[in-house]
Amino acid sequence: MGERVVLGWRDDSLPVGFRWSGREPAGLHEPALAEFLGAVWEGRELVTYALPALAHDFEHLADTYVSDPD
Repeated sequence: MGERVVLGWRDDSLPVGFRWSGREPAGLHEPALAEFLGAVWEGRELVTYALPALAHDFEHLADTYVSDPD
């Protein structure tokens, strides 16, 4: 298991209900997308134990793949 990185917190004082920590990949704006990429909720904290992998997957999310006909 890698280093525990807090990506953000649920924050009921904000209109959006969430506050990023500053450790998230640049351009990641949706907590649900972070979850899709492997982040998990631990109480009020959205965390990942694989930040390099999450950042890589986010960077390549829009890549299109050509299927191999073989």
